[in-house]
Amino acid sequence: MNSSKPDRLKLIVIHGWGGTFAEAVIRVKGLFHFDAFWDDGNFHVDKRVGTLLRQLLRHPEPDTYVQAFQKLIVGRLVACCGTAARPPEGFDKDDYYRFPDLRLADDFATFGIPVMPGARQRRADQLRREALKELDGIMPAIDSLGATLTDAKKGAPSEVEARDLIREQTEGPDGDLVELLEMVRDMHETGGDMDTVSSAVLYAHAMQGQARATGAEALYGRDFRFVFINYHERLNALSQYGQSDVLMADLPIGAFPHFDEDVRALAEHGVHVERFEDHHPYTPEQHAMLEKLVADGLLGMFALSGPLQGEELPEDALKCGTDMVYESLIENQAWDGPGVRTLRAAAHGEDFVTNRTDLGVLMTGLIKGNACKVELAQLALDSIESDDAMERMRARGWGAVADREETQIKEMEPRLNENVFVMNLRRAARAGADAGGQAYGPGSDAPRPARGRDETDDYVRILMVLAVQTEPGMPRLSIGRACEYFSETVPEADYLFYCYGSSLMVARRLNQADLAMNLGSMMPEIGSEADGGHSAAAVCRPDTNSQYPHRLLGRVAEGNFVHFVRYMVSRMNGLGQDVAWTEDRSVRPKTVMREGGKKLLIVTLVAILVGILLVVLHPAFRRTSIEKSNNAFFPQIELPEKDGLQENDWQ
Repeated sequence: MNSSKPDRLKLIVIHGWGGTFAEAVIRVKGLFHFDAFWDDGNFHVDKRVGTLLRQLLRHPEPDTYVQAFQKLIVGRLVACCGTAARPPEGFDKDDYYRFPDLRLADDFATFGIPVMPGARQRRADQLRREALKELDGIMPAIDSLGATLTDAKKGAPSEVEARDLIREQTEGPDGDLVELLEMVRDMHETGGDMDTVSSAVLYAHAMQGQARATGAEALYGRDFRFVFINYHERLNALSQYGQSDVLMADLPIGAFPHFDEDVRALAEHGVHVERFEDHHPYTPEQHAMLEKLVADGLLGMFALSGPLQGEELPEDALKCGTDMVYESLIENQAWDGPGVRTLRAAAHGEDFVTNRTDLGVLMTGLIKGNACKVELAQLALDSIESDDAMERMRARGWGAVADREETQIKEMEPRLNENVFVMNLRRAARAGADAGGQAYGPGSDAPRPARGRDETDDYVRILMVLAVQTEPGMPRLSIGRACEYFSETVPEADYLFYCYGSSLMVARRLNQADLAMNLGSMMPEIGSEADGGHSAAAVCRPDTNSQYPHRLLGRVAEGNFVHFVRYMVSRMNGLGQDVAWTEDRSVRPKTVMREGGKKLLIVTLVAILVGILLVVLHPAFRRTSIEKSNNAFFPQIELPEKDGLQENDWQ
């Protein structure tokens, strides 16, 4: 880390998305001018912008300012229906958030969105004017804060200090600006885990220790800052920071298919990747690519502690990203100490779900619950010298936040059972003996073996679960928590395949006594060669496999998860496994009619009622009128006399 120029900003990368109060101010101002376009009945915006828009539009209890921003957003989207805002060249829907036109008009019916393009443009202008008037009271403070919070000459303020600055500038009737900016800041939080945050903290701690050793100091915002990159996102976004050095840990090389190209592009903008340290699986080609970048002077150093594809590491050799940063920059240095080792132990326990500590559990709960990762990292960094991270977090009130999120997750747990299947595989030792025997499949009359959960059982049971999609602002269930939950609810399961759609499947061993499968070598066969892990924990991207039926399955969700399970059965059989049968353990709630269905039902009932009243009350539907009308159309048909009615009575 000393190899680069000391006056260059250090960018410490954290996996996922997140931000600061300063960036929240920038995002609020960006709501007045964001790029959008309309295509095939949908509005499309960049994913990072779309994350914020989606959550603001779906905010459950919008206040005055949020409602004003909703008008601003809806007006901006509606205004792009014209031909001028067409999709860019090379448009890929997966790179954008999609807002259905009809859904927008339905959700914001009170905004009076017209159908005709010309009328829409006029209404969009009206919505913008209304929003600007309602936001007029806070915009001067927003502009002032934009200059104050982004001035890095003396070091940017911490998130705690920034909160105080916001309060000072918004005293009086607009004092709730703190709440608004905090909401906008935290809405952008997604992804990340304990290891990526702890790795970033140790990078910063080592930097501060090295600076103190020379009589200097390293300040956040002036000398270093935390930045965010999500999996499968181009690294090119880092070019916005200009002359800087990048430090990356706990980011799998396989998650960045354009790594070589991006590193070279960053160099052209003065951004140098100084360190890359990771513990995930890698391929020989990826290792050679990193070596070439070092030889070309575009990468300072790299270290890979994960398994080479197809190999397996012994348990005592497993390292997480925090372990690697500690060993390379902190161990046996003057800035080593109990606080660093406390954080390291917490990260290691969370990453490998073993020997978990109270600090690790709390930090994981906060990260998965969308707490601000920058503020969390800053607090953890400040606590290292006194080794009191747990006490500081509880004093900050985060213990109560974690408890509240725990309650929310408890309430969400029944939804975990809505898409659950068990694949029962014959063990390798039994596959040959059973080859000519009875088949255990759906509809089979063959007796199924009793369930068990130990290494002597004849069957290996893989639990396939579709991850629950949570509402904006609600915590997401971590894979560790999912393992705990399903170990209790399906105790006979040996392995868990937790599916975030078709783009990511996380595999974990639940029954530690079962060694029938090496998940690290299996996942690349289900996904791609860039996937893997170790025998008890691995990940893959099923839709990157050459055999994945994109045209039949596409994106996996609730409606087609059962078909994805059938595909996985065929893949497992193709890998030499022997799937005897699958069980549908799904427990779905009673169907609740959606709002659109309710409206349709009401309209139908009203139409039927009006029709009945029309038949009963309107003279044209009386018997004599109907017979007279029929005679007018068919004069050749003679009407019989009935009840004294004569032909001249029609006159």
